[in-house]
Amino acid sequence: MAALVIGVGGIAVLEDAEPATVEESPADMLRLAYPQRAPDHFLPKPDHVDDALPSLELRSEVARRQVRLSAQTESARRASVAAAARRASVAPVRSRPLELTVAPALAMGARIQVTLSYYYCARGPSGRVIGDGGGFCGLMRNGVRVHSGAAACAHRYLGQRFRIAGDPTGRTYTCEDTGSAVHGLHRDVWFNTAEAGRAWLAAVGSRAVIEIVP
Repeated sequence: MAALVIGVGGIAVLEDAEPATVEESPADMLRLAYPQRAPDHFLPKPDHVDDALPSLELRSEVARRQVRLSAQTESARRASVAAAARRASVAPVRSRPLELTVAPALAMGARIQVTLSYYYCARGPSGRVIGDGGGFCGLMRNGVRVHSGAAACAHRYLGQRFRIAGDPTGRTYTCEDTGSAVHGLHRDVWFNTAEAGRAWLAAVGSRAVIEIVP
């Protein structure tokens, strides 16, 4: 397109210059395509900025909570270890054996484990005082003088006869006596001397199975 210009001294014809080309940035194009978005939505961001990262304050709070939780866990662990050590240092309370506290009814032919001991009349050739000290040389609870084969038992078993498994004497014993230290299923067998009683108990053991016989 040309333009006519009248000026002093003549007329000049001017031609229009080529229109300048305006290049639009990608951000401008996005603004035109999405005018409803905020202007700063299209601003470029530095590469090191990550929208997924929490704020500095949030990360600090998380770190503080992790430290507190770790301290609480360690404190609980130490308390548990200390409690276990205290429990291990306390000796367990042992109940008395069943045979020392309970005297159940025993039918003929019954076999049951009992505890055994012995009592005696004289010390014996060595003169040593063993066990309860001896001196049991008189009458028993049933009014009969002590003799081999007699045993002290709980009161309810007076008159009961029994044999002891593994007894080298092969005797049949009779509950004819009682005593303040004889309870439950315990059997305290009489011997004339301490040496004889000690040798017998070493052979039979302090626990054995008895059988109730007629």
